[in-house]
Amino acid sequence: MYFIDGKMSTVYEGIVGTGGIAKGDLCVITSNTIVKAAAAATVKTVIGIATEAAVDTAMASIELCGDRIIRAPYAGTASNLGTNKIFDLTDSTTVNINDVADGSCFCVGYSTANTTIDFIVPAAQRVV
Repeated sequence: MYFIDGKMSTVYEGIVGTGGIAKGDLCVITSNTIVKAAAAATVKTVIGIATEAAVDTAMASIELCGDRIIRAPYAGTASNLGTNKIFDLTDSTTVNINDVADGSCFCVGYSTANTTIDFIVPAAQRVV
């Protein structure tokens, strides 16, 4: 995952929780620590994208994603794609376009040729 909107990034430094993170992971706040987002991550817990890999209890930098456009690969049936739809995550790096039940990824564009989706997290957690 990465930002495509060209805006200046706001970076947050925080402690990484159980499981560590990889560069490019969409991250959430859980128990006051940064962890990889999982399927059905609630919008209010999403914080941003990891700028580096880090292990448990290490400090890591996260680019905050509040209302920023993110591009990521998608998994699922391409005919499900459409702007103004909200999709869930498959994991911390992929959007599940077959799941619209409890998502946090508001689609603003997509490419079936590249199997990517552009989305925002409209109510991402604010930390600064």
